Amino acid sequence: TSPSTLLIFTTYHDIRLATLSRNNVTNVSVLTKDLNEGAGLDFYYDKQLICWSDQGMEAIQCRKMNDSFYKELPTAVGIDELIDGNIDKLSVITKGIEKPEGLAIDWYTDKIYWADGELNRIEVATLNGKHQKLLFWTDLDQPRAIALVPSQKLIIWTDWGESPKIERASMDGDKASRMVLVNERIFWPNGLTVDIENNLIYFVDGNLHFLDVMNIDGSGRRTILKDLLYPYSITYINKKLFWSDWNVGSINSYDLESGEMREIIDAPDVPITVRAWDKSLQKVSP
Repeated sequence: TSPSTLLIFTTYHDIRLATLSRNNVTNVSVLTKDLNEGAGLDFYYDKQLICWSDQGMEAIQCRKMNDSFYKELPTAVGIDELIDGNIDKLSVITKGIEKPEGLAIDWYTDKIYWADGELNRIEVATLNGKHQKLLFWTDLDQPRAIALVPSQKLIIWTDWGESPKIERASMDGDKASRMVLVNERIFWPNGLTVDIENNLIYFVDGNLHFLDVMNIDGSGRRTILKDLLYPYSITYINKKLFWSDWNVGSINSYDLESGEMREIIDAPDVPITVRAWDKSLQKVSP
């Protein structure tokens, strides 16, 4: 693993890349502009893609990670042209979507999953957007963050509606596989992230101000941090947690080994979703 950690994060109006060296930010650059109301974010390392949900545009869009230029999207192009570098930005999902919140890319089978907080459903599509399928739509009320464990065919999501909870299910939408992991001592479950190697789920609550962890089956829940301000999105890499805070517009880190907590980015625009960008997070072999 390189000594630097790369974080990508959305604000309402752009997506940024932050380079960290030993928890000190050495550079923050804008990857793409002209977001209307940025929300969820994920990446596909092998294809060098980042994808995000834009609630203002009611769309999910993708772009190449390594292109710093911006040019207008020609009509009638697809994900292959994007991957080949012929275009810069592509709207992948624009139909049947109203308030896209969290999204997650399945790097095993080239699919994209998202939660719609207005239509109250969880959907999946092929990465090119051509085949779209409704997975879950009952007992959902404000679904927000989504995470995948492709090797176990699991999708995990938060729901901050009238009955706040965290659930998991099979990625194919099998109703019998659906299982509530948390529905107690939870109020505004916002972000969650999975440590795939250790089968752990980390999640934050914006109202109860905690960062908790549990096993992937919901057992063994315990609090890692409390008295946070307004934690929103969270990501995990190399025994470190990073989360965005809506109260002060910051990104913060916590070292699980040393116990050190610090603010690493104080952004003029509030960071929304944050993701660590690293190949180790998307291993294809189990």
